[in-house]
Amino acid sequence: MDDIEIDEVATPELDDPVLIEGLPGVGHVGKLAAEHLLEEFDGELVRRVYTTEFPPQVDVGADGVAELTCAEFHAVETDGTDLLVLTGDHQAGSNKGHYTLTTTFLDIAEEFGATRAYALGGVPTGELVEEYTVLGAVSDADLVDELEDAGVEFRPDEPAGGIVGVSGLVLGLGGRRGFDAACLMGETSGYLVDPKSAVRCWRCSKRRSSSPSTTRAWKTGPRRWRRSSGRSARCRTDRRCRTTTCGTSGRDRVGRTDWGFRQG
Repeated sequence: MDDIEIDEVATPELDDPVLIEGLPGVGHVGKLAAEHLLEEFDGELVRRVYTTEFPPQVDVGADGVAELTCAEFHAVETDGTDLLVLTGDHQAGSNKGHYTLTTTFLDIAEEFGATRAYALGGVPTGELVEEYTVLGAVSDADLVDELEDAGVEFRPDEPAGGIVGVSGLVLGLGGRRGFDAACLMGETSGYLVDPKSAVRCWRCSKRRSSSPSTTRAWKTGPRRWRRSSGRSARCRTDRRCRTTTCGTSGRDRVGRTDWGFRQG
């Protein structure tokens, strides 16, 4: 096997798509948000990226069939902006691998005509968070006003220590290649997989109660989370909504999944 191999699964025609990167990181915030997009908009698998930088393992599906671990690109065609969503279970195992893989990811995005990129991630607060804020960083100052209008906050020298991994390099390498790139980081405790800071439930976006357990309802994580939770939770504020509620019970269920915590 070569250091990087790419499987071309499909090549749909996309209209000026936006690259959305959601690989594992702090609280798995970016990964959960990206997979939420795929569940809501029925993304189509278009590329698989295999690399010796990923751990030496296979992923075993529900049917017992094993497949070499990889990163995946999904195309999402919408009535508005088309998306090219990058997801996966791992990041590279070395500094050089991060640069090589991110270069490959940007190459694929350019093949589909993408000129804008959003990296999704989490920023740790070190404590449980009740009111979530999204912090931003951009490759060009001209992008700040647009994101501030959408509610993204920009704080001097935050996140402390910078942005590491693919999310940081999407800004650094993407900016050098002419991408309009931004990193959106949801605040999270950083202790556990945190679906609450990743995405707000698409039905129950309003605050219904002052109780911490029912203040907000959020979309569940990806299919793996739902299988490991052992049951289909429902939002307490809207019986139509197939989501879990926030609060201690929700965090505990997530904490028992097979994901664990990885710094991205």
